[in-house]
Amino acid sequence: MTPPLLIVGAPAACQAARQTLQDDEAFAGTEILTRFQPPDALALLRSRPDIGLALLLWQGGDSAALPALVAAVIDAQGGASKPVMVRSPEPLAEDVRRELWRLGTADRLFAQAIDARELADAAAAALRDGARIAALVAAAACSARLERAKTLWELADLILAAIHEQGIGRPGGMFCLLGGAAEPRLMIVAGSGRYDAVDCMPLEDFADRRVVDMIELSMAQRQSRFAPDAAVLYVETADDDVASIYLTLDAPLPSWQYTVIRVLTKAFSIAIGKNQAAQRLQRTQHATISTMATLAEYRDVDTGEHVARVARAATEIAQALTDRAGCAADRDMVEQIGMAAILHDIGKIAIPEGILLKAGPLDAAERQAMEKHAQLGREILTQAARRSDNAALLRRAAEIAHHHHERYDGTGYPAGLKGEEIPLAARIVALVDVFDALTSLRPYKKAWPLDKAIETIRAGAGSHFDPHVVEAFLLLEERRKSADFFVWTEAMSVGNPVLDLDHQRLIAIINRLWVAENGGNRQVIEFVLDDLVHYTESHFKREEEMLVQGGYPDCDRHARIHQNICRRLEEIRWEYFQGIREELRGEILEFLKDWLNQHILVEDMRYRPYLERPTPPPHAAAIDPEFVK
Repeated sequence: MTPPLLIVGAPAACQAARQTLQDDEAFAGTEILTRFQPPDALALLRSRPDIGLALLLWQGGDSAALPALVAAVIDAQGGASKPVMVRSPEPLAEDVRRELWRLGTADRLFAQAIDARELADAAAAALRDGARIAALVAAAACSARLERAKTLWELADLILAAIHEQGIGRPGGMFCLLGGAAEPRLMIVAGSGRYDAVDCMPLEDFADRRVVDMIELSMAQRQSRFAPDAAVLYVETADDDVASIYLTLDAPLPSWQYTVIRVLTKAFSIAIGKNQAAQRLQRTQHATISTMATLAEYRDVDTGEHVARVARAATEIAQALTDRAGCAADRDMVEQIGMAAILHDIGKIAIPEGILLKAGPLDAAERQAMEKHAQLGREILTQAARRSDNAALLRRAAEIAHHHHERYDGTGYPAGLKGEEIPLAARIVALVDVFDALTSLRPYKKAWPLDKAIETIRAGAGSHFDPHVVEAFLLLEERRKSADFFVWTEAMSVGNPVLDLDHQRLIAIINRLWVAENGGNRQVIEFVLDDLVHYTESHFKREEEMLVQGGYPDCDRHARIHQNICRRLEEIRWEYFQGIREELRGEILEFLKDWLNQHILVEDMRYRPYLERPTPPPHAAAIDPEFVK
């Protein structure tokens, strides 16, 4: 259907031109509007941006005023590149014609003797040209809108909308990307129209084989393909990211829309490339920061797991504080604290191992040397911030590293700051770090029971810790304790205290994921997923080592099960980070629950006879469990 058309001129001329166009089949179903006075026409154009052509019937006389009228019409159209045609009873003056050309008026000036056929053909051609130009302008302008997408799913949704706005593929479309965490495969990221409910699915699982075959052929040939009732747009970025967009067509595409598709595809290529590059940069940055922290703390804590827990817990508390009226937590701090907190002990890289791993209290000189790690951490991170494109994050990390051993009552180090003199991010990490230390195995201490550690934090409110931070922490712990999504029972015990503790912690992480999902905070969920992946990998490694030591005969098969689970968790994390999975409740959380239940109660029970003798926790020193560095 062609867009509406406006005729402007004297009443008799307007009615005659309108009848001429209505009698032509090219304008069947087209809305044809008339206005007899220029002010009325301009008002209508301003209120109807869908009008595709303005036909001005000039009645003769001094044509010097005509360019001003045309300019006003163009302005009323919002400066859009829509055609304006002029019909004049006599040839116009040369200077007027040049000015109309400069203004972009359709390049036909009609003599009074023009017949109806020519008028209809010229108007139809102008409308088609206007639609083509408008489509190209809209296609070229969609890049800025696409760049606002934060996740791949949001981008895919915007891309499908941009195509449909051009009248292409409105019955239904699907956006597919070659990607994944473990093995690259074509994933249906988003759908529209008849495919609106089809997303987060491997293309190979899609039921319509004709659609699958057409997409796969396009990917194999590395080019777009077109059929009378369907099209596949092949999109490749400079970094070799590959996407495929399937579209159901009402009719074969007119030739001019292929040009629009080429412009759109170029815009999509740039947007997808930027989106995926940003995702890779974020994950690389996360991996780099986590590795830096692991290297610094490798001798002192459980690698990977500790930094994931600190990032998650710090973000949870910061977010909880923002929900409190009048709290000082700001959005930038909430967004930065998780990554920044990972580096809180980076200064330990310079602490001698004899001090770091000493199985007992430190003497005064050793304590002084240990306390230097706060200042060293600040220096390392401040220097890195000066050379980084992400200086704000590293400055926040330097702030945390320097002050996370300050105490609320002013008795901490290195500066002896008191109360709100201590940066809020450092006050949060101070609590998180102590709690994680209390509840974790270290070379020089045993893990405390959870309830005892919580009571220690509660007792430290106002002296060691900020009371508001403690209150937020306790609220989160109450939510965690009330989570009954997955409950540990004694029937799950495999007869080994280390592995039983691992399983309980995995259940706790899945419950945290359930709580975080109900809270709707994506950033917290991302850190909980990191925590789940890291802890699962660490647990499987410990379990496999024990099975080998215990002589379990089915170690290889058990390890393969572990590998498959790790790949599945990586896929879940990748899909969530890309926004393909907007939420985890339902299928994913039930999968995690069923997986752990099945794994513990069936698979792990097979090796119980080989590990019946209790195994002491690794690196558990026989020292005072109250001692925490």
